[in-house]
Amino acid sequence: KKEYFSLDLNGGLFKGEGNLKINQIPLKSLNIFLKDKKDFKGVVGLELNYNLDKKYFKTKLISKSAAIKNYGLNLKKGEIEYNKNGKDRFDLDLLLLFNDQKNPIKLYGYLPFNKKGLLDLELNGKSEFLKFIDVLYGENINFKKGNVDLDMRIRGPISLPIFNAELIIEDSEIDIFKNNLRKINSKIKIKGDQVEINRFSAFGEKKGGIIIRGNLPIYDEKISSEKVIRVTSDDFKLVSQNNDLILDSNINISGSFQNPTINGGIGLREGFIDIKKTDKKNYRI
Repeated sequence: KKEYFSLDLNGGLFKGEGNLKINQIPLKSLNIFLKDKKDFKGVVGLELNYNLDKKYFKTKLISKSAAIKNYGLNLKKGEIEYNKNGKDRFDLDLLLLFNDQKNPIKLYGYLPFNKKGLLDLELNGKSEFLKFIDVLYGENINFKKGNVDLDMRIRGPISLPIFNAELIIEDSEIDIFKNNLRKINSKIKIKGDQVEINRFSAFGEKKGGIIIRGNLPIYDEKISSEKVIRVTSDDFKLVSQNNDLILDSNINISGSFQNPTINGGIGLREGFIDIKKTDKKNYRI
């Protein structure tokens, strides 16, 4: 089926000012840039004002009947500006309503054009944000229900940014790969480059659970022997493509997220691990 869009250009092609309008761009055109094709529907429009002499542009994105996997995508605000006030960066102001929910996903701030510049981005979202990630990347993650509140700011050099974030998850249920996590309650903070897990607890599909607590730096520069994350599980069922087993563990993670060191004890029982050797055998526990 052929799909058509219209283009209206008023202004110079190589210098001077002008504006460009493109209507009815099929949203599924995004699949050109994606490794795995997504089920996009609907169209978007674009209104762009530019000044080629100043290497400047400001664009406004407009969505119409847009969706992914039948979940509505309503771009309430879609402004992108480049080289504002002569600054070599992209200024973003995006507001997305997902599946006609009242809580929008917000992305605001700026990104540098080059790898040595500074960034400052703010991301805010609630349960709709996790569901959006689920639908977008979907096969291995399924957010079923619960309350989520995310506030994040990323700023500093793009090569070594610092974070200020808080993620709160209450009474949620998520499927990750083939693992069902129920009654998830979590409070995680990131200050600078320090990740602080005040609590993370979840129960398996039938029985068992996992608890994570502690703090750890993101980068190697802030490593301290006092910084550690403890992971404790009891009778917890772990399933993936190559294993299906019951896990008991008491693990300490030290160092940094960039270069972690793991020690402690892991108990495996009542399951199997498929070690893919040439004999294709399963090793049972």
